[in-house]
Amino acid sequence: MKIPIKTAVSAFALFLCLSFSGSVNAKKLSGMWKYKTSSDSKTIIYKIFTKDGRYMNICSLNGGNTYYVKQKGLYENLTPGLYIEHLGASHQNPNTCGSYMISYKKIKGKLQLSFQLGKNVYNEVWEKVKEVHLNLPLSCNDTF
Repeated sequence: MKIPIKTAVSAFALFLCLSFSGSVNAKKLSGMWKYKTSSDSKTIIYKIFTKDGRYMNICSLNGGNTYYVKQKGLYENLTPGLYIEHLGASHQNPNTCGSYMISYKKIKGKLQLSFQLGKNVYNEVWEKVKEVHLNLPLSCNDTF
């Protein structure tokens, strides 16, 4: 896949700007959030944001008995209500790595996310939770 040079230069400039400001703003989203899909009561997904700008989506397909790392990467707040996820690894599709703009609202212990992938727009509501112990494979525990 070829990337136009203008796009690559713009992306690199944005990365440099965000590198100096993102970790300070990352604290706004930090914590653990839970999303339970309505289609399958056994699927549970947690999104974890650290104060230093890392994130991880952790998923269970068996009601919380075991979890796997679905996605992980870096994130940065651009402005209030808008952040970018720099996806570094994806369990579902290794070819989906890249940067994704996501708008958000924090309202009474809930995090509302809205983002576009291709022609589809997705809206998700996550609930703030206290950190819980997740049964992860050992290789995942030391990556975060």
